[in-house]
Amino acid sequence: MNQLSEVSNKNIIVLLLDTLREDYANRGYIDYLKRNSIYFSNAIAPGSWTGSSHASLLSGRVVSSLSTVYRDFVRSPIEPWFATTKLLDNNIYTLPAYLKNINFTSVLFSNNPFLSNYTNLAKDFDYKYDLWIDSNVKKNKTVARIVSRIFKNWDSYSDLIYKTAYALTAFLPDSVFNSFYMRVRNLIYEHVKESDGSNMLDRGSELTIKKIKDHFESLYDFKNQFIFINLIEPHEEYPVDIVQDKWLYMSGIRSIDSDFIDKIRYGYSLRVRYLNKKIKKMINTFRELGLLDNAYVIITSDHGQFLGEHNMLYHSLVPYEQEARVPLIISRFKDSKLVSIKDSLDSTVSLTSLSKIILSLVRYDKLPRRLDKMVVNEHSGIIEGWDLPLLRMIRSRSKYADMLYKTKIRNNFKATAIYYKGFKLIHYFGRFKDRLYYIDKDPQEQDNIIDKRRSIAKSILSYYLSYIYKQKDYLS
Repeated sequence: MNQLSEVSNKNIIVLLLDTLREDYANRGYIDYLKRNSIYFSNAIAPGSWTGSSHASLLSGRVVSSLSTVYRDFVRSPIEPWFATTKLLDNNIYTLPAYLKNINFTSVLFSNNPFLSNYTNLAKDFDYKYDLWIDSNVKKNKTVARIVSRIFKNWDSYSDLIYKTAYALTAFLPDSVFNSFYMRVRNLIYEHVKESDGSNMLDRGSELTIKKIKDHFESLYDFKNQFIFINLIEPHEEYPVDIVQDKWLYMSGIRSIDSDFIDKIRYGYSLRVRYLNKKIKKMINTFRELGLLDNAYVIITSDHGQFLGEHNMLYHSLVPYEQEARVPLIISRFKDSKLVSIKDSLDSTVSLTSLSKIILSLVRYDKLPRRLDKMVVNEHSGIIEGWDLPLLRMIRSRSKYADMLYKTKIRNNFKATAIYYKGFKLIHYFGRFKDRLYYIDKDPQEQDNIIDKRRSIAKSILSYYLSYIYKQKDYLS
């Protein structure tokens, strides 16, 4: 590894707005930055959920090269609530580790449990703040502690909990048990949501601003700073009065009708508007702390969000555009003022290249000459498999449990979106027929042209397989 003997005094600040899709980054303060900065209009997330995308953008490696996040989470589930599954191996070299060698101090402020010490994604940051644990959005901390203690030891407790619950309900007739299961499921869902405050407007942004001030007023070492902040306001559990259990809708137990779509999009918009105000406040905080004298502020996301499109909800699903396409905005600050650049780049770029982009900005104050010949969004299946043992146990007694079980199994497959020369191929690895879109002219993916352009699909797939197997760790 070539080390730089000297790097000019410069700070890099990444604001990762978890679950923000690209077409909602056109309002408020985010839009103001977008119109006065370098804006990538075709940025693609590397993966379909938080763990895979963060592992990719922090390591500079495509998702499929990281077995920790590109695997079957139904067979080896992540425990809910309090993630302790290791999502990055210790031997993987990351961007904060590289930057440390060229006189940077790295600080992580995370509002997402998947981006934490517990999952190993935070392993190379010098300072790490797991804000999601002590956030002011924890409404019922007593219940939260109890549930957290259970889920931290989920492997030990889950089998006992399921078998005990099943035995206690054995006397119920199946017809009664079916409705009983749904009542209990909804009750647990609502209690968890209430206890951790995930349905509130603020999901940690205000606490993050306070922690930023506390940290840099007491621990600022006057080195170059790499500051990575995960803000989770766009994530599901929106502040609207409607049942939001994803799998009830995906299974058809509840309908994704126009009334539901209107409400869920309204809730999503509420959070995005709120987030805009907090980002502006956060930028002003950085200015007051002197961190914008010479700095780049990068705004992006780890994945988008389905809000009813393609009859889907939320993420960790087939990588259509609503899930795969994310904002990527690079703002330049000098003497604490935003330098108006107004440059929109329409080339397709993957967030796997974020490390390459940052290092080029650090070294040369410009973007890399070349980015990606091919861009992929790699999905290895659903990640919500923790309740499948229970569903499997009771599905013979409950038609709802059976519907939920079948829906989760049916949606657990690999699917990779491959972008190449204006086309997008969704490859299902033989599970389903592949889909091909001329994405430049059909961004809503309405016209599947696979039967008309099979030769193009074949060429893209052949090049993809060659490309993927030649991938190297950019940072090594």
